[in-house]
Amino acid sequence: ERTKSGLLWFGLLLLFGSHLIGCDSRRVEEIDLSQRAGDPGLSQAVWETGDEVLLFSFEMHTTPREDAKRYVPLIQYLNRATGLDFELRFTSYNHDLGQDLGQGVIHFAQMGGAAYIRAREEYGVVALVHELNHESKSQCRSVIIVPPGSPIQNIEEIAGRTLAFGSPLSTGDYLVPRIHLFKHGITLAELAGYEFTGSAYDAVSAVAAGQFDAAGVSGWVGQRYAAEGLVKIIHHTDTFTSCCIVAHQNLPLDVIEEVKRALIAYRPAESVVFGDRSAVAHSLDGFSEAKDENYDELRTWWQRFHSPASESGGGTP
Repeated sequence: ERTKSGLLWFGLLLLFGSHLIGCDSRRVEEIDLSQRAGDPGLSQAVWETGDEVLLFSFEMHTTPREDAKRYVPLIQYLNRATGLDFELRFTSYNHDLGQDLGQGVIHFAQMGGAAYIRAREEYGVVALVHELNHESKSQCRSVIIVPPGSPIQNIEEIAGRTLAFGSPLSTGDYLVPRIHLFKHGITLAELAGYEFTGSAYDAVSAVAAGQFDAAGVSGWVGQRYAAEGLVKIIHHTDTFTSCCIVAHQNLPLDVIEEVKRALIAYRPAESVVFGDRSAVAHSLDGFSEAKDENYDELRTWWQRFHSPASESGGGTP
């Protein structure tokens, strides 16, 4: 029964692949990511009938081609495991998925802690599961990177330098690096300058090109390019709660519970259909049940940095 959907996803991947070969570092604005499978006129009331498509979106991590390899197998698995009709929706880097989810443009989304915290506060969205790392833990790290030949040796030396972040909505590419700067006595006002580049990949590219003295990015991104010699890691943060898959607040409880059950039972080896799993950047390694209180620490820091009395002195969302 899912043959048609399978062909759709392969066609989608081929479409993206034909435009994206060799463009790992290009700005996403050069690529039209607005296209999606499904009804462009989707409204908040779509779940009132039982035969509607459920749209699943995600934070862009790499290129659309690589992200398709990461999420298409998951969507195919959810279709099989739940009997529901899921389709994948692509967005651009730096897109506010929390708003899309809260307003009913999409039904489910993968997002980091910072985006979830905002969406939970503004719309009451529901966290279903955390992503697990290769050690089966719902934890991630961020890193501070510098150019390979930089004289900067530790995080304290970032004071008075220029710094790049990824997205202002990102946990790993903004919030956690900023927390660690603060813990080491460095506020944004004490930097020579900082900028949100839109994605971790653009932040890495800017540092490698010498446009910034340093950047704060998700650990797996920094490690990937440090291994290639493009950047050098000078600081690893503490662990923080990993990304989660989130549902719209008004979806029927039985749908939410069925999807949560299927996600917790997900085993990536059963669903990889695009060849060598090791070739998929930051592959999905499974899920565990999420609880809102798991994000309390990040929530406290987010509120501290984004209150009217924030130590940033303005300029930060």
